[in-house]
Amino acid sequence: MIRTSFFSRFHYQSFLIFVASQKVSSAFAASLTGVIATFFLLSPVSAATKPNVILIMTDDQGYGDMSCHGNPTLKTPNIDQLHAESVRFTDFHVSPFCTPTRAALMTGRYPARTGAYRTSSGRTSLHDREKTLGDLFTINGYATGLFGKWHLGDNAPSRPMDKGFERSIWHRCGGLTQISDFWTNDYFDDTYLNGDRWKKFDGYCTDVWFDEAMSFMTTVAADAGGSKPFFVYLPTNAPHGPYLVAQQWKQPFLDMGMSDRLASFKGMVANFDWNLGRLLEFLETESMADDTILIFMTDNGTAGGEFSANRNPRQSGRIYGWPKDPTENGNMRGGKSSAYDGGHRVPFFIRWSGGKLGEPRDIDTLAAHLDVTPTLIELCELDRPKEWPALDGQSLVPLIQNAKVAWPERTLHSQMHGGNGYTKPGDPWEIGTALTERWRLVEGKELYDIVADPAQRNDIFTQHPDVVEQLTRQHLEWFKSVSTGMEPTRIAIGSEVENPTHLTSQDWVTPRGNPPWSHGHVVRRSLSNGPWLLNVKKAGKYRISLARWPHYLEKSIESKQAKIDIGDQSVTMAIDDPEKTSNADFVVTLPIGPTELITTLTTLQGKTHGAYFATIESIDSVADRQARLLWTQYCLANKTVKLSAHTDADPTRPTTSSATLSLKVGDDWKETVTVKIDPLTAMAEFRLENWDTTKATDYQVTCGDSELTGTIRAEPGRDAIVKLMAVACVNDKWFPYSKAVSQMVEQNPDLIFFAGDQIYESNAGGGIIEAHTPADVPAAMDNYLAKWRMFGLTFKELLKDRPSVMITDDHDIYANDLWGNGGRRMTGDRTTGGYPMHPLWVNAVERTQTWHIPDPASIGPWGDGINAYYTSFDYGGVSFAILEDRKFKSPPSEVISEPIRDPRNGKPNRTPEVIMDPAFDVRTIDRPDLQLLGQDQEKFVAAWAIRVAKEKRLAAVLSQSPLVNIGNYDVTYGDMDANGWPQTARNRALRAIAPSQAVMISGDIHFGTLHQHGIENWGDGPWGFSLPAFSSKQNRSWGPSVPAQGREIPGVAGSGNHHDRFGNKMTVAGAAHGVNGYGVLLFDKVNRTITMELHTMDQNRDPSRESVPGWPRTIQIK
Repeated sequence: MIRTSFFSRFHYQSFLIFVASQKVSSAFAASLTGVIATFFLLSPVSAATKPNVILIMTDDQGYGDMSCHGNPTLKTPNIDQLHAESVRFTDFHVSPFCTPTRAALMTGRYPARTGAYRTSSGRTSLHDREKTLGDLFTINGYATGLFGKWHLGDNAPSRPMDKGFERSIWHRCGGLTQISDFWTNDYFDDTYLNGDRWKKFDGYCTDVWFDEAMSFMTTVAADAGGSKPFFVYLPTNAPHGPYLVAQQWKQPFLDMGMSDRLASFKGMVANFDWNLGRLLEFLETESMADDTILIFMTDNGTAGGEFSANRNPRQSGRIYGWPKDPTENGNMRGGKSSAYDGGHRVPFFIRWSGGKLGEPRDIDTLAAHLDVTPTLIELCELDRPKEWPALDGQSLVPLIQNAKVAWPERTLHSQMHGGNGYTKPGDPWEIGTALTERWRLVEGKELYDIVADPAQRNDIFTQHPDVVEQLTRQHLEWFKSVSTGMEPTRIAIGSEVENPTHLTSQDWVTPRGNPPWSHGHVVRRSLSNGPWLLNVKKAGKYRISLARWPHYLEKSIESKQAKIDIGDQSVTMAIDDPEKTSNADFVVTLPIGPTELITTLTTLQGKTHGAYFATIESIDSVADRQARLLWTQYCLANKTVKLSAHTDADPTRPTTSSATLSLKVGDDWKETVTVKIDPLTAMAEFRLENWDTTKATDYQVTCGDSELTGTIRAEPGRDAIVKLMAVACVNDKWFPYSKAVSQMVEQNPDLIFFAGDQIYESNAGGGIIEAHTPADVPAAMDNYLAKWRMFGLTFKELLKDRPSVMITDDHDIYANDLWGNGGRRMTGDRTTGGYPMHPLWVNAVERTQTWHIPDPASIGPWGDGINAYYTSFDYGGVSFAILEDRKFKSPPSEVISEPIRDPRNGKPNRTPEVIMDPAFDVRTIDRPDLQLLGQDQEKFVAAWAIRVAKEKRLAAVLSQSPLVNIGNYDVTYGDMDANGWPQTARNRALRAIAPSQAVMISGDIHFGTLHQHGIENWGDGPWGFSLPAFSSKQNRSWGPSVPAQGREIPGVAGSGNHHDRFGNKMTVAGAAHGVNGYGVLLFDKVNRTITMELHTMDQNRDPSRESVPGWPRTIQIK
C-alpha cells in the first residue's frame, strides 16, 4: 500500500463544505482552495490495483518461427520488440500438441489428470471438476474473456462459459474447417461462437480475435471507473493448418521461392506479428501497458517447417528428424507431435512494464506450461480455493525477481498419450519425455545431455544407466499418478446450461485411432463408428436427431435406415425418402445418470457408419412441442395474487401453447384459469382477485406434459415478525448455487426482494443481441431469456412458495450504468442518458421480472415508450414502496462535457461519469432542475410516506441504488452512477421518504453497507442497507480520508458521520469489504424495530459463517 501525505489524507470535499458553511470572503476561499488542490495534485494515488493479464498463445508456431530466435527468412518485428522488452524463459516446455498444452495452461495440472489429453476420441474435454484460469480470475474480480481457439470441449460441462469465461468468441474443435466448426468457414468472414450462439464476423480470423479482444479491453476499461482488471486469453488458431491467408502476407515468401504451403504458413505468422503490433500500440495508446502483464507463448513445436528425410525412420521427418535448415527451428530436433525438444520447447515471454519483473533478460531454468497458473496467482495476488484440484506447477516469480534464488532440481514430463494416431493407448512412453535441467530421456530408450547436445544428435543411453534408471522410475511413478484422470469426460445432456446438445463424431470414444474429425471424413463418408459417452442430467423424454451433415445445412441424409442404441434401448427407423430427408428423429425416455449412445446410418448401398452429427434435446411433450414450464414467481397484495409461470418458449418461433393454473381444493385440483403463453416474454400471466389472505393454498401450473407446483402462503398475522430476504447482483458463474439456495429456503423468509442485476450480459455464455428496431426484438429477447432462465432456475425452489418482489437494474436491460432520462432512447454515448435497446424489448424484459408485483402507480408509457412499474403495497402489516431510481434520472451530459481526469496519475478517464480529480468542486455539477426519481415518482413516494406515518406502519423502500456515494472504486472518486448525484434531487427524494421512517434497501454497488442518510443534518434521513453482491465480485470500498465527526462505532472501521464525494451527509454503521452474501430484515411490529442481518458466502458462493462488524443492527422506529 502506498503511504500518502497528510494533505492526501485530507478529504478535499470536506474542506469545500467547510468553506461553504463559513462566513469567509470569496477571495480567501478561492485562495485556500487552490492551496489544498495543489497538495492533491502532488499527492500519490493511495491504492494500487491488480494488473491486467493478456495471455497470447499461437497454434503450431515453433520456437524458431520468429526472427528474434534466428529465423533467416521470417521477419517478426513486433514479436522481436516484445522479446526485447520481456523476461524470457529459454527452456520452457509444453505438451507435444495442442489440447494437452491448453489443458495444462488453463489448469496448472498435467493434462492426463484433466480429461483433456488428446485432440479427439472423446478425450479433449476438461472434467467437470477442473478449474481454469477463467474460473480463477473471475472469482478474484477480473473481467474474463477468451478470443480464439479453445479445444477443451465443445459441450457442457467443458465449454469456455462453463469454465469461468464471461465473454467468449471462439471456434469449436481443434481448428477451423474441422468437423464441429461452422461448415462454411474458411478463415475469412467466418461464423464463430459468441458464447453459445453462432455469429458471423467480418475479416480474417486472427484479425477478428485481436479486434474482439481489444474491444473487450476497451469495454472493461470504461466500466467500474476503470478499476476492474481484465484477464484476456487470446489463443489464435493460426498458424495451424489448413494454411490459408491473404495474398499480401504470403507473397513475400513466394517471392523467395518457397512452396505455397510454406509461404502460407509463414504468411500466417507474419499476419499474427502485425496483429501483435496493433495490440502493443493499443496498450500504449490506452495507457494500459504499465498495468498489464503480457505473456506470449506457443502451444507446441512447429508444424510448418521442412524436415529432412532419412532412411532410418527414427531419424526422419517432423516426429524424429531434424529441419533442413537448423536455424528455422531453433537448432532443435523434431516438430509438433515429437518427443524431442523441437516438439515441446517453445518461447515464453512475460512483460510487465510497471511491475516487479526486473530488466528484460533470459532465464535458462527449466519451466513449463504447468507453472503459468501458480506464477499468475503470485504476481496478481489471487486467492485460489483450497478445495480446488491440486496444482502440479510452481510459481516462477522467485526466478523472475531474484536471479540468485535457490531453485530445487525437478523432473518434468511431456507426453502425447497414446502417440500419433492414438495407436498405443496406455503406453507410458510413446511420444513421451522425462526432462531435467540437463537430461532428456526420450520414449524411455534414448538419453540426451541437452546442455552439451541441444540438437539431440548423440544418444548416450547406455553410458549413463544410473540417470536412465532414475528418470525411468520417476516417469513411471508420474504416469501412474496421472493415469487415474485419463477417463473421457461425459457430455452433459438435458442440462440447464445446454439444451439441446449438438454432438459430432470427433467425440466418439474409440479404444484406439481417431474417429472422423474433418470435413473430408464426412464428404468421403468414413465407414467407422463409436459411442458418445453421456451424462443424463434430467430424467425424462429426449429427442435424438441423427444426420450426416450439420443440421443448419439441411442436406440430405442419404441413408435408408437409422438406428440408435442407448442404455438398454435399441430403436431402428426406416427412412422412406432419403434424398428429401435431412435427419432421423427418435424419442426415448432416459433415466438420470451415465449412459452411452451408438448410432448407425445405413447408406443407399447397404454400408453402415455412425451418424457424424447428432442433436439431443430434453423435451416434455412430443406431439405438439408445447412449451416447457421452468419456474413460477408470484406476489400477493391488496387481496390480489399475480403469478407468472416462465417457460422455455422461443420468441423467434412464437408459441401457441397455453398454461393452466389449478388450485388445491381438499384433495383435488380445481382448474381455475387457462391463459396463452406470451410469445415474446415466454411466460403465462395469472391474476386472481379477492384472494383469501388468511390461509395457505397449494397451486399447480401445467403446460403440455410439464407441471409445476407451489404454495401461495398465508399473509403473516398482525403480531407476527415479518422476515424479508433481500438479494442483489446475481451472475451465473457458480450456477446453480445449490448450498446457498438450500440455506435460504431453510431460513424461510415471508417475502423475498431481488434488488436488480438478476442477470448480467455475460450470463449464459456471454454476448448480447442488440435490438434497435421492432424486427430485432424477438431474437434479442431469445438472447435475454437464456440469461434470465439461469436466474429463475437458480431460485425456483425459493420463489415457488413465497411472494417475491423484483426490480430491474442496469445490467438486466443491457445498459451497464443507466440514466433513463425519463424513459428516453439513447442517442449518444451512455453518459447522454437513455436506453440503448428498443422500448419494445425493454418493456418485455421488465415485464418478465416485474409483471407479478402489484400494479404500477403510473405505467406510462414515458419518454420514448418505456413503461414504469414503481408502486407500493402492504404485506403482513408492513408497507413497501418500490421505486425506480434510474428510469427518470438525468444524465451526466447535462453537466459534464468531458472526462475529469485524475491529475495524480496522468491516465485517461474512460468513464466520464466518474469524477477522478479529488480537487474538483462537485457543487458545480448540481442543479435544481436535475432529476433522480422524477416529479411524478417524487409525489407518489411522498404520498406513500405520509400514509405510512399516519398509519404508524413499519416500512421499507425497495430501490436499485443507495442514495449516497458510499461505495467507490477509489474513495477520492465521485461516481455519478451512484445516487449521491444529483445532490438536490437526492435530498428531495429523502425528504419525501423521511416521514415514513422506512429502511431503504438497495443493490447495484456490490458492496454491503449500513448507513443513515443525512439531509440538512446527520441522522435526519432514513436508514439504508445496500446489499452485498450475491455472486458478483465486490470491487468497491469505503475508506474515509478524514476522521468521523461523531457517532463512531467501536470495532467498525470507517463508521460515524461523514460526507460522501458529492458532499452528502451520511452516518456509516457497517461496511462489508470483500464480502458476498445477502440480507435478511426482521420487521417486529409489536416492538416497532427493524433488524438488519448480513448472511455471508465464501469464494465458491457457498454459505459461510463469517461475521461482519456492524451487523446485525436493530433500529427503533418511533
